[in-house]
Amino acid sequence: MAYPPFLALANVIVRDSILERAIEYSRALSEYFIPHDGKGLRVLGPAAAPLARLKKEHRFQFLVKSPKRSLMTKLLSGAIAYCEEKKIPATAVLVDVDPLSLM
Repeated sequence: MAYPPFLALANVIVRDSILERAIEYSRALSEYFIPHDGKGLRVLGPAAAPLARLKKEHRFQFLVKSPKRSLMTKLLSGAIAYCEEKKIPATAVLVDVDPLSLM
């Protein structure tokens, strides 16, 4: 099924108190992920998080899978830099590498 421990997994959550902004941030981040999908990485999403609204914040998630942790680290570092470039607040994007739960 291509899940840990056979590969590295990261959960990227995009959140905002206003639904339209959360969708906008998710689409922007998706534009970054699309060209990298299939090049040693698999990006699933954006999709509504299992807990789509938590503490008055709307949440969307991406799952990033890679057999090589170095590729995933490079992609996630680039994604954070891309968010800064697109003026997405640092608090709007959460990255959890090797998550214990996808909730």
